[in-house]
Formats: sequence, C-alpha cells, structure tokens
Amino acid sequence: PDHKITKRASDNDTQSVCEGVQIAPIRYDLAEGATGFTKTWDDFSIDADIIFTQVGQLLTITGTPTIDVVTTTVYTYTVTTTGLGNCEAKTVTGTITVLPDNELILSSGQMSQTLCVGSPITPFTIDLSGGATSYSINYDLSLGLTHSITGSTITVSGTTPSFLSTPKTYTVTYTALGNGCIQNLIVGYITVVPNPLFT
Repeated sequence: PDHKITKRASDNDTQSVCEGVQIAPIRYDLAEGATGFTKTWDDFSIDADIIFTQVGQLLTITGTPTIDVVTTTVYTYTVTTTGLGNCEAKTVTGTITVLPDNELILSSGQMSQTLCVGSPITPFTIDLSGGATSYSINYDLSLGLTHSITGSTITVSGTTPSFLSTPKTYTVTYTALGNGCIQNLIVGYITVVPNPLFT
C-alpha cells in the first residue's frame, strides 16, 4: 500500500520558541506502507538540537534550540516516509521559529565614570540588539542623566549633581525589552566626588 503519515491533531508543527526553550513534542503516526522516515532541514545548524525518534509507528520530534540567533530565524524540516517496495512515499513539513534574546550592547564610550560635581557626563551609546525593541532604566534621578534614542541606538549624556558633601556612586541599570525572551541587563557605575575644600 501507499504510505501514510498523519500529525496528531493536538500537536503544533509551526512552533515559535526563545533560544534555549524546549519545543512541545510534535507527533506523527506512520500507517499503511510507511515503516520509517528520512528528514532534512533547510538549515542544518539546528539539526543537533532537534531529535526525531521513532518507536513502532510513532515518530516524535523533541528538543531545545540552543543556537544563538540575532534575528528571528525560521527553520523548516521535511519528513519523508520510507517503506517496503516502490509504493508512493508521503512528505510532511513543519517549522521551528527561534526568537533571539533581548540584548543591549555598549557601542561607544564608557558606562562607568568618575566625575566631579557639576561636571558633564561623558556621553556613551547603547545599541538594542537581538529581539530588543525598547529598554527600561533604573537609577537615582538626582544623577541628572538624559536619554535619546535614534533607530536602535540609545545616547546617554547629562550633568552630575551640583553639590555633594561626600563621594557617591550611582548604579545605572538598563534592561532590554522586546519579544518576551530573556531580558539582558547592562550596568554602569558613575561615581561623583565633591570639589576639594581649600582653607
């Protein structure tokens, strides 16, 4: 007989997952003349992460994509039945879409600086990368930072407080926001010191 391969109705063969997140199992039933299978990918870089296992007449696809992607990347698999004789083989396809982590990259300048009171902060820039489309920031507002974003680049500048009696270190934390995958942080420390006193 000709071959037959059928996906279980409750399973999803067009999945999207973040890097390092396990896919939900995808099951296919082999029937009639189908007794085995072959599989191919349009991009074999994901092949080691996704496992195709046949037990009896049941083919199950599992695994966790660990490949590091910088943009949303779609991987298409093709399963072709095999069996006895020259009967007609059947083919099914599915996709695993891997979403990149949300990342921030310091692209110019230094996030950690030591400055006197009332001094301009040396500007630095941070690039949104991977799945990041925006960012959040957490810091003591008295530091006086200013932010602007053009495209995917954040430019940070500002002026330190005009008076401090003792040195103070401000922690500035940026968090990447975007597609719901891992939100990476980037942290800087700006130390502000008072002017020396002359007697």
